[in-house]
Amino acid sequence: MTEGGKRVLEGEEVSVVLEEARPAAGKRSAKHAAVEYDPMLFEALRTVRRSLADEAEVPPFRHLSDRTLMALASAFPQTPEELLQIVGIGERKAEVYGEAILTTIRDYVQQHGTEVGRISAPAEWSGRGRKKFHLVGEEFANGKSIADMQTELKVARSTILNHLRDFARSGGQVDADRLIGECRLRKDDLTRALAAFDELGDERLGPIHEALFGEVPYEELHLLRLYRACADPMPDPDDQPELRRLRMPG
Repeated sequence: MTEGGKRVLEGEEVSVVLEEARPAAGKRSAKHAAVEYDPMLFEALRTVRRSLADEAEVPPFRHLSDRTLMALASAFPQTPEELLQIVGIGERKAEVYGEAILTTIRDYVQQHGTEVGRISAPAEWSGRGRKKFHLVGEEFANGKSIADMQTELKVARSTILNHLRDFARSGGQVDADRLIGECRLRKDDLTRALAAFDELGDERLGPIHEALFGEVPYEELHLLRLYRACADPMPDPDDQPELRRLRMPG
């Protein structure tokens, strides 16, 4: 559980950091995928990401999203200062992953240069042809609540949760503390549910539902499973943040 999640359980107000997009110097933001990137460098960086994920025994997207890798494979940063200009790279990630990233890019540039075989980023990262889960994920990251998106899209809460799940699986960053803030359980039920996840794992929700005597709705269990998957052990406090305040409902 994140530190913010623990504070929510204790009934405190939590300041949540939402990362603002910062375009790389001389490049369009990776949010606008019209930017071109080098696919071979992108694959080399994915290999590095996989190695880091295997060592830490966490999913690859916990480290660096595909969007960030595309930005790296477009801008070719070769110094720590240039690395910090990439969307998704803050001081903490630069400190932990910077050496591996920069070594990979420098070696690649030495062998291939910086202008070989560039291609356009996938359509789902652009404003056109974007899948709905990307739009929902970005709206959530920009501070919109699940209830707000339900109203705007005229869909069930479970549909929004499914979109956020798919967004996270695609490499998008979903703020775990904001998710726990959206939970409708009372604090004691939330504590019991998280303990059941710790004991039984989250591969199947049926055993957890039964262990809680059916008292916790499946919808909340889906939210908590997503929360656990998205809890980031290494937040980037040095990214330029927008602070929003939220309180766990009673």
